[in-house]
Amino acid sequence: MIIFLLGSLDIIFAISSILMGYGIYSHTMMLVVSLFLIAKGIIFIKSWASILEVLSGLALLIALSYGLPLAVFWIVGIYLLQKGIFSFL
Repeated sequence: MIIFLLGSLDIIFAISSILMGYGIYSHTMMLVVSLFLIAKGIIFIKSWASILEVLSGLALLIALSYGLPLAVFWIVGIYLLQKGIFSFL
């Protein structure tokens, strides 16, 4: 059950990160998203997927202060989307 919840959150975060690339976001929401991704990655740090999740959270956190290319948001979004979809399989 927890896997489905975390997978659903990954899909929502994927959509949020892609929208952030286009400037459609709330600073507070993206701060919560990035800190949640970092925390979740640190809790499950045993795999490469968790390390990539921490890096994704850090990229979104950096993007709040500095501008990043649109490709970075798409890469983070696609990674989180596929991770969320695979959690349902």
